[in-house]
Amino acid sequence: MSPTICSRNVNISWGLILAPNILCIVGVFTLGFGIAASVLTNNVAALGALANGVRPMRKGRRARGRAAASAGVAVARERISRRVGNDD
Repeated sequence: MSPTICSRNVNISWGLILAPNILCIVGVFTLGFGIAASVLTNNVAALGALANGVRPMRKGRRARGRAAASAGVAVARERISRRVGNDD
């Protein structure tokens, strides 16, 4: 993974954590949010950041799966062509 992708992903994660928590702090002073709202907001933000952190790994796994599937199709085609060639 290139450094630019990694740093961009880290910045997105920071935004996913900071934005809801800042809104929660503002909500405490203006809307009367309590501890439950703070805990809920913090946990949801942490899950969002975690999902964002796992996203590059899932993309890589998906790409490897496609490459393996393509290789499997090529092997199957070769085996079929050998069988067809042997029957003639």
